[in-house]
Amino acid sequence: MFCTFSRLLYAERYGNIQLPKGVRVSGGHLCEAEAPTEATAETTTKKTEENTMVAYGIAKARAMANRTDWNERTEITKAVIIWFDADYEYELEIENEDRMDNEEFTAWVEENAESLAKADAEENGTTFEEIDGIDFTEKEIDDDALFDEEYENACEFEWESMTGR
Repeated sequence: MFCTFSRLLYAERYGNIQLPKGVRVSGGHLCEAEAPTEATAETTTKKTEENTMVAYGIAKARAMANRTDWNERTEITKAVIIWFDADYEYELEIENEDRMDNEEFTAWVEENAESLAKADAEENGTTFEEIDGIDFTEKEIDDDALFDEEYENACEFEWESMTGR
């Protein structure tokens, strides 16, 4: 499921984590075989402004720590406008295709319900009389799945950047 070449994610997306860029050697000495031309001193970590990659587990832990409602949120996926003509009751389903937040979608549906119902009545060859109600359908948001999808996309981007695709 996850990239095998790299378990990294951009830190700027899920938290401000700075990983070491330098080499730390116990006692401050570099091995001769590793760096024969460098001074025998401890190399310090330098902070940079470039994108810093972090391990999957660290990035997910940061994402979860920054959200107190991890896997507890819901989103409105559709609205059903119930309207009448002289003889029948109709149901008009409106999908939240643009993934508006709950308040925005609810406000948009309530504001446009009558015009949407009138257009539906015209399509059905009848006359709109009144709206009986609006029902909203909610589903739970799986933050783990969303994070995993974004992580896989970041891995794919990293792989394509490294291979020049």
